[in-house]
Amino acid sequence: TGFDHATKAQCAGDAWIRPILGGFPFYLRLCQCIIRYRKSTRALKEAKEKAEKDRGRGEGSPLQKRKNEGLRVSSHSVPTDHVNSVISKEAHQQRMHLLNSGKYIAGMLVIFCNSVPWEAFGVLPYSMCMIWVYSYMLGTLYMFSWDVKVDWSLMPDPDHFVRTGKRLYPLWMYRSIAVGNLIGRLTWAMTLMPPTSFNSDTVGGNLLILVISLIEILRRAAWTLLRLENEHLSNSSKYRAMLWVPPLYQDHSLLFYAGRVS
Repeated sequence: TGFDHATKAQCAGDAWIRPILGGFPFYLRLCQCIIRYRKSTRALKEAKEKAEKDRGRGEGSPLQKRKNEGLRVSSHSVPTDHVNSVISKEAHQQRMHLLNSGKYIAGMLVIFCNSVPWEAFGVLPYSMCMIWVYSYMLGTLYMFSWDVKVDWSLMPDPDHFVRTGKRLYPLWMYRSIAVGNLIGRLTWAMTLMPPTSFNSDTVGGNLLILVISLIEILRRAAWTLLRLENEHLSNSSKYRAMLWVPPLYQDHSLLFYAGRVS
C-alpha cells in the first residue's frame, strides 16, 4: 500500500506541540502573577512616596508644623497610620504574587524536564530519572503547600491543622480533602508526561490514563470547595470591600453544618 505499518503513527511536531499546549495555562497564570506583582510594586512605591511627603510636612519650626497640620486637614490627606497600613498590605501582596509565580514556574519546569530529549544530549537514563523525580517532587510539594497555607488558610500554627473559628464543614472533611489533594498532586504531573511514558497501546495503559484524569477532576472539585469557603469566611483575596456576607454557616439546612467556634 505504500505505508509503513511497522512503526506507530505520530503527528508531525507532536514532541513539541504537546508541551506547548500543556504549559500554556501555566504561562497565562504566570503572566497574571507578574502583572499583579508589577501593580503591587507601583502601589507600594506610591504609598512610600506618600509617607515620605507626610513626614516631610511634619518637619520644621512649630509654626511651620501648625501650618502643615492645617494643610493636611484641609487637603484631606491620608493619615500616617493608614499609609503605613497600605505599605504593609502592598508589601505583603507583592511578596505573595512573587511566590505565586513560583508555583507556575514549578509546573512549567515539570513539563520542560519531561519534554527535553535528554538522550540526544548524552544524559544517562539514571540521570534522566533523577531530573524528572526532582522536578516532579518540587512542583508537587510547592503546589500542595500553597493549597494548604494560602488557598485554604489551613495550618495557622504548628499545633493546629484546621484553622480555628467559624467553618462550613466538619473537621474530618478538611483532613480528608487535604490527603486527597496530596494524592491528586502526586498524580497530576503524570498527565503532563508525553504519551510515550505510558504503554497506551494496551488496555491497562488506557485505564491508567483514565484513572489519573478522574483523580485530577475530583481533586479540583474538592479544592474548589475549600477555596470558596475560605474566601467566603475570610475575604482572603480582598475581592470585597467589607468583610461581611450572609451568614451561611448559621443555616441549619446545609448538608455540612459546622457553624460553631472551635
